[in-house]
Formats: sequence, C-alpha cells, structure tokens
Amino acid sequence: MESAKNMYAVDDNGTPLENTDDVAVLNSAIASFNSTASELEQSYKLLHAQVKKLNREVEEKNRQLEKNLLEKERVKNFLSSILESLPTGVVVTDLQGQPLMSNSAVEKITGVCPADMDKDSLDSWLASLGMPSRETASVFASDAEYAKARDDIRNLKTMRSPVYGADRESIGCLYIVQDQTRLKKLEMQSERDNRLKAMGEMAIKIAHEVRNPLGSIELLSSIMRRELEDRDDLHKMAERIITEVKSLDNAISNLLLFTRPQKPLLHELNLTSLLEEFVEFIRPIVTKNCIELFFSSNSQYVISGDRDLLKQVFLNLTLNAIQAMPDKGIINIDVQAYSDDDDHKGKWVEIVFRDTGIGIPKESLQKIFHPFFSSKDKGTGLGLAIVHNIIESHNGTIEARSEGQGGTTFLISLPRVV
Repeated sequence: MESAKNMYAVDDNGTPLENTDDVAVLNSAIASFNSTASELEQSYKLLHAQVKKLNREVEEKNRQLEKNLLEKERVKNFLSSILESLPTGVVVTDLQGQPLMSNSAVEKITGVCPADMDKDSLDSWLASLGMPSRETASVFASDAEYAKARDDIRNLKTMRSPVYGADRESIGCLYIVQDQTRLKKLEMQSERDNRLKAMGEMAIKIAHEVRNPLGSIELLSSIMRRELEDRDDLHKMAERIITEVKSLDNAISNLLLFTRPQKPLLHELNLTSLLEEFVEFIRPIVTKNCIELFFSSNSQYVISGDRDLLKQVFLNLTLNAIQAMPDKGIINIDVQAYSDDDDHKGKWVEIVFRDTGIGIPKESLQKIFHPFFSSKDKGTGLGLAIVHNIIESHNGTIEARSEGQGGTTFLISLPRVV
C-alpha cells in the first residue's frame, strides 16, 4: 500500500494523478509560483517602504514650501507696510506706461490715485508734475507747482528712475513724489529773515544818524517859534516844522520798534474762543462797510500764543480785507487742524482769512511781507511785515494767495497744543 501511494500522486481533491511527469511539472509550477509570489511580496514591501519615504519627503517639501510661501508673504506685507508708511509718494509703471501700483502717500499729496488711472490719464498727470515724457531709460527730476485744490497750491519735487530686473534689463519706471511746500516756505522765510536782518541793522544806523539832526532842528524850531510870536506867518511855519519833525521822529520810532525782535508772552489759549471773541468785536466795523463776515471751526483748538499780538494780526488782516472791498464783499474765517506727516491727529492749526476783494497781483505776492512795500498811496508798508514777525515769533508761518481779481487768501499755520 505504501509503495502504491508513492506510485500515485493525488491532486488537492485527493484524485489520483496518473502521470508522474505531470506531477513534477505541476510541483515545479507551484514552486515557481510560490517563489514569484514571495519575490512580489518582497518587492511590494520595498515599494511600500519607498512610497512611505517619498510621502515623508513630499510632506517635508510641502512644509518647506508652505514655510517659504509664508515667509514670502511676510516679507511682502513688511515691504508693503514700509511703502505705505513712507511720507513720499511712490508710483510704478510698466514699460508701456501702464500703472502697476502706488502708495497712499501719492493720493495724500496730490489728491489722486495713479493706480486707478489708464495710461493716457497717467501721462497727463505726470506732465502736470513736470515730467516731459515717459522715458524709462533715463533718470530725471523736476520741481513744479501743483494745484491739489483751488486754494491748495503745493510745491512738488518728482524724480523718475528706471526699474531693473534680475538680469539688469529695464522692466518699468519708478516715480517718487515729494511734497516740499513747507520746506519752500521755510527757505523763503529764512531768506527773508536774512534780508530783514541786514535791513534792520542798516535801518538802526540810519535812524540814529537822522535822529541827531532832527533833535537839533526841533530845538532850533522851538526857539524860532518863540522868537517869532509877533510874526504870525513865520510863527506858523516854525510850528509846521516842529510838527513834521515829530511826525518823522514817530516814523523812526516805529521803524526801530519793527527792527527789534518780537517777544510774545506765550501761554496756552483757546484759539477758537479767541477768534469768536475777535469776530464779535470786529463785526460792527465790517457791517458798517457793507461786508458780510462768516466764521467757522469744527473743533476747539488750543495753542501756545500771545492773545494781544494775535488779535493785532487778526485785526490787521481784516482791515486789509475791508480796504480791498470798497463797495461790498465777503470775509470768511475758517479754522482747521492738519498734519504734514502721517500722524493724522493734526499737529498744526490753520487759520484761513479769505476775502472777495480786488486781489493782489502775482508779481506782488512775494513782496507783501517785505517792510516798506505797499500798494497804497499812504502807509509805511510795515503792517504785513509786523504780522509776519508776530506769526514767526509764535513758531508759525503765514502765506498769501491771490488770483488777481478773485480775492485774497491768507493762511496762518500755528503749532497745536491740543
């Protein structure tokens, strides 16, 4: 029985196999299958391990990529914050002149947003800033007066420079816009102060030189008047000489007073209340001359100032406005806060005196604060010069604007306390 079992093989169902060669082939096939299956299993394990490794590498790459993207976004936001924090306007265009971006300072300085313009509008706007043409291959700078609004003329400096890519090829154009209005005012004020200093020194010397002979003339005239009491015509002449000498001596005294520096007694005062008080004081005089007076202020502003000297400034400007409107007209006085940097709290208070009078010729605007300059037949020409000195002694500035027959506007800027 045992040998018979060896002679016959059976299949999986116990069915005897008749041919031993077939059994050998089948056993070989099974062994080959088992070997291949084992190899496939090993390959699968290796592939699975490789896939896990690749997944880990991909995850690491994704984390690194996400980190790089976050870092780039952080740098982008940081650079954008720097750009928005600049007090200088920045505009970037492509090679065709199409605006790509601009920061908020441009709109603050000029009142327009170049990023919202088309190419033609941008070209026209750049021309108003003194840019002659859109040439990206050259560096150019210009200074121009720019009308942000009807009563807001600014001195702007614009610089143009090409933008280069990584390979130093030109990819666009950069424009930088700077508001130099206050700087120009300070330069003009410094130049004027230097002239006044020289004139003051000369005036003091001349005044003392003139006063000595004037004293002698007055003394001799007094003696002549006493000796000529019985000669009525000659007596009146002597009195006339004395009167004119006193008038000339008074003019010299005013000149010496002007040449001495103003020393205001500064203390905190409510500017809005001071102007309200002044308006009520001057209104009867204004109304008597058939002129309407309007005052407006959107808040209470506190400055450091001298009440009496500032009243003198307001009175002088109002009387000048009355003289500029011989028939009838309107005087507007406005007060508002503003800032010349990105601090929007308002570090300055601007007082605006605007009238509808005959105006001031353009060629005279730069001279009206000069001593002895006057467009009137009578007057010493010291009124506005004294006003300028008072405002300057308050660490402020004053500017005049006029459009010929369109009235005159005086803008006074004073440092704000509250």
